[in-house]
Amino acid sequence: MIIDLDRAPAPAPPRRARHWRPASVLVLALALLLGPDHLERPVPPLERVATTETATGSWLLTEDTIYSTRTLANGRVDVLAHDLTTNRLRWHRQTEWFGAMPALAVSGSAVMVGGNMGGAPVVADTRTGADAATALQAALPAGDALVLWDEESRLGLRDPVTNEVAWWRPFHQPPESAAADGRYVVVLEETGGAVTLRRSDGRVAGRTDQASPSGEPSEIRIVGDHAYLLGEYALTALHLPDLTQMWTVRSVIPKFVEPCGTHICVSGGGGLQALNPEDGSVAWTDVHWKSWIDGFALTIGGEVTLLDPETGAARTGLGPGLPLGDLLLRPAGDGLRLIDWHTGQTRGAISGTLSTACRRTGIHLACQQSDGLIQVWRLP
Repeated sequence: MIIDLDRAPAPAPPRRARHWRPASVLVLALALLLGPDHLERPVPPLERVATTETATGSWLLTEDTIYSTRTLANGRVDVLAHDLTTNRLRWHRQTEWFGAMPALAVSGSAVMVGGNMGGAPVVADTRTGADAATALQAALPAGDALVLWDEESRLGLRDPVTNEVAWWRPFHQPPESAAADGRYVVVLEETGGAVTLRRSDGRVAGRTDQASPSGEPSEIRIVGDHAYLLGEYALTALHLPDLTQMWTVRSVIPKFVEPCGTHICVSGGGGLQALNPEDGSVAWTDVHWKSWIDGFALTIGGEVTLLDPETGAARTGLGPGLPLGDLLLRPAGDGLRLIDWHTGQTRGAISGTLSTACRRTGIHLACQQSDGLIQVWRLP
């Protein structure tokens, strides 16, 4: 079924409205719009705990480590693990990766440097940097696990709990993308087919020879009860586990698909859309919003808006910023302020940087600076 998004969808059945608290929203809006200095005394700056030693390409923040990559003169990629407790380099190693910038992912006690193109991937021990898996042709993140494809054309799943490969099975097509939840692992093949495997034992639970109706390169995601193919100009929903096609909608460069209320929110080059996961019909859409983060919509200009995910109605405009869990990172003067978006109170301040290329994990906040270096602060 092909759905033309230029046509208005049939009215959706009424859904239970989400209850909002106008008083709380008003307090939050006033606190954020007036600014933290209006409500409280200046707070001390955050404690900086680490700075990477060299300019960085791809990078990843975990609870106790920041992993980063750098491209060497010979085109190879070096990977570094910086300990946030000691503020020292824990280990670094050169890889055989070259060409495209590698993806980074941590699963259990292993860090993956690789993907599906560019060279030999590395799966290393997070503590020492030593090989945790060898003789690999591809390594792909899949939920909290890693999908491995070795030189014997076998597909394996590395379990983050046991830190062992749970199973291997013959797999003769190079894997393009992978996704996993607690029940299934879905692998998209380079040739356009897709396979569903049971996570527990690797047995085949479903297969399609042509997952994407357009045949274009795609990425696979699992959200709720369905798998989604993110192509260059379309989003396709597949039923789990048999991978029968449910619907396809035209969408410009869909990059992210995630739950939002009873819908799925899709963002990319065409703004933000909320779709019915059962039939692909459009619940609401706005080309001025670029992404959905935990109930917030971000505009192209960097503004944050609190949305009702069922209707797409803007409840409160919160001004410029970046949502990071319960915090809102906001430019202020020559630095940044971290504001608790529930209360509007300032939790911390960072001076000398206006970068919002930031990520948060647990008690740490990391931001990449204009020179490529990454600085890490401890949250109060």
